[in-house]
Amino acid sequence: LLFLLLTLTSQFTYPQDPSNDTVATATELTDLNYVETNIRLDLADVNTGTPVGCNTNGFSGVYYKFTATENNYVNAFIQSNSTITNSFVIAYTANNLNATSMSELTHLPESACAFGIQTSFTITSGQSYYIMVHRSDANALTDFTFSEVPDVPQSERDALIAFYNATGGDSWTNNT
Repeated sequence: LLFLLLTLTSQFTYPQDPSNDTVATATELTDLNYVETNIRLDLADVNTGTPVGCNTNGFSGVYYKFTATENNYVNAFIQSNSTITNSFVIAYTANNLNATSMSELTHLPESACAFGIQTSFTITSGQSYYIMVHRSDANALTDFTFSEVPDVPQSERDALIAFYNATGGDSWTNNT
């Protein structure tokens, strides 16, 4: 019976603490298209540092980092087979990719400092970025995707801007 139990137990994989759950151990993204699946974000260490501009002190998270090699527009988001609550994806800038604490990061204003499942922002060649991903749902598997956003044709962009302006977009209180 003990042999059978040991055999069955060895066939299962148990969730591990994410290895990139501090700024110092952030996963480096080497291109603009990256996917990581089945992350247990609830097992990440709690952040004790305070970045400039968007305080995430006290939240657990995993971190990704990269230095832009071109000017572009990117999107970072999380998804899951289950409902996602109390989550965020927030982008920061840094002097380089050698940051060791959140206090060395500055919130990128284009990236909302709020709960949500994604952030999109413009990157500038030569600038270093960090992305913090948080989800507090216990035992939930989460997928993280980072990708460049394809160019939108100018005619579509103009139509969206016209719609925004015609509907008083500057005074919207709910932008979801």
